[in-house]
Amino acid sequence: MSVEDVEIVRRWREVLVDDDTEAAAPLLAPDVEWVVVSGESLRGIDEVRKYYAGSGSGEPENLEVEFDPGELEDLGDGHVSALNHQVCRWKETGELASERRARIEYTIREGRIVRYEDKLLEE
Repeated sequence: MSVEDVEIVRRWREVLVDDDTEAAAPLLAPDVEWVVVSGESLRGIDEVRKYYAGSGSGEPENLEVEFDPGELEDLGDGHVSALNHQVCRWKETGELASERRARIEYTIREGRIVRYEDKLLEE
C-alpha cells in the first residue's frame, strides 16, 4: 500500500498549490489531527480548511519566498515524510529575512490522511 500512501500525499500537495478545497476534503479523514509548526493541534477537516484559508498562503508583499517541499519518502506502515526548506528574502535588498527546514510527517489509513505533523529542524 506504500505507493498509494505516497500518491495520497502527492495529491494533497497538488490541491494545496491549486487552492482546491473541494478536492482536499476527500484526502483527509473526518477526524484528522493536524499539528502545525507552532505545536497547535487542529482536529477535523473544517479546522484544517480554516487554517489554510486564514494562513495567507500568498507571499507577503515585502518578501520573496522560495519553497522546496522536498521529496516524499515512504517510511512504510502508512507513514510518509518529506524534508522541506523555505527561504525568505527582503525584496528591496535581497537580504535573508528567514530560513527554515522542517520535517513533515503524514500518517495514512484507509486511503486518507489521518495525521500531519510539521516539525522544525535545528540548524
